[in-house]
Amino acid sequence: MKVSDTLGKYKMISGTERVLCALSGGMDSVVLTHYLATHANELGITVCAAHFSHGIRKDAAQQEKELCISLCTSLGIELVCGEGDSIEYAAANRMGIEQAARELRYAFLRDAAVSLNAKKIATAHHANDNAETVIMNACRGASVKGMCGIPPVRDEFIRPLIDTVRSEIEEYAAEYGLSYALDATNFEPCCRRNGIRLLLLPKWRERYPGIDGLLNRFSSVARVYNGVVECKANSLVSACKLDDDEVIIPLRDMLGAEECVRSRAFEILCRKAGSDTMLTSRHINALHRLCLSDDPSASADIPSLRVSRRYDSLVFAKPVCKPSAVETIIRIGDRLRFGDWEVTAADGKIPGSILLDKPKLNFPLILRPRREGDRITHNNINKSVKKLMIEYKIPKEMRDNTPLLVDNNRVVAIAGIGFDRRYAPNDDTNIISINFRRIR
Repeated sequence: MKVSDTLGKYKMISGTERVLCALSGGMDSVVLTHYLATHANELGITVCAAHFSHGIRKDAAQQEKELCISLCTSLGIELVCGEGDSIEYAAANRMGIEQAARELRYAFLRDAAVSLNAKKIATAHHANDNAETVIMNACRGASVKGMCGIPPVRDEFIRPLIDTVRSEIEEYAAEYGLSYALDATNFEPCCRRNGIRLLLLPKWRERYPGIDGLLNRFSSVARVYNGVVECKANSLVSACKLDDDEVIIPLRDMLGAEECVRSRAFEILCRKAGSDTMLTSRHINALHRLCLSDDPSASADIPSLRVSRRYDSLVFAKPVCKPSAVETIIRIGDRLRFGDWEVTAADGKIPGSILLDKPKLNFPLILRPRREGDRITHNNINKSVKKLMIEYKIPKEMRDNTPLLVDNNRVVAIAGIGFDRRYAPNDDTNIISINFRRIR
């Protein structure tokens, strides 16, 4: 088999690690565990194993566990076993059983690696699995990243059999007389992967005998291309800023990038903003349109996130339904919450506050959101509040929660912008201080 070459080709091990084998009891994982354990000395590693029962085929679970125990005993390596209920987990988390089993399995393997002090986790994915994955991803419209197939190395997970075809694994198992479990569901076209394996690929192999090798070479080329795009995208998003629950990146940086790099940057930024949903081509195209839009307050909704134009920036954030701020009276001595603002009114001159001449005001003073037709004299020019907010680049989603200080239906001041100078005090007596403080 090509295992030793694969380990070196992808720099899977440094020669000193303790490697945990994910041992299901099936032929592939049995062969992988046997190979690594019997070649451990020449590879310079130590080997242990972990077996997880998904709780799907309960009638075969005990037999598979005993087979794994027997193999590891014969090889003289440590084994930890665990179990979970994939069906219950899938129902509780509203996902498919296969995805639930995968999540439970990988979580167990990570925990097992920690308990056994293993730095790498070896899974038994092989070249035929990779070819099937490439076809599956192509059929659902995946990008170049999907065409990479199964990554040989991802974080602590390594795939030493990724260059080895199934026929070579079968030959190895027969040569060493290895016992392994058979999963009957693997021979039923009950899911997409099994349909590709049992129905589609056999017909393709008849017409194109080298199809498996072709698909694997294609995925290798895609990985090289994907690596370049990933590197550029990571460099691009290094300019992003994390502000509370928002991820903000300058729009000029996104527009200056190649489209393929920008597309990958979208995925990275969405993950940074807390979304783990895979973006489809529809989502990616919507984000491209958002970048190119002439509307400085445009937005696009994607799974679990809202992406907004904020003038010269692109903002990724989880949508928050904020109640609209309501009209309220503010009296001297009050400290009130209005939308994203804290507003304080006090007698006397307080540094950092808006200073107003008390005799010029008609009480009561009111805090309220903007209304159609609101105007204010700002810097000696009478303007509509809407236009002024646009000039000050207040994001569209924040405008209705920006407090206006109103006297007898005349706008006296706007939080974050300023006040009507006609209300400025003539001297240091009879002054009211209004302080607007932005909070999250």
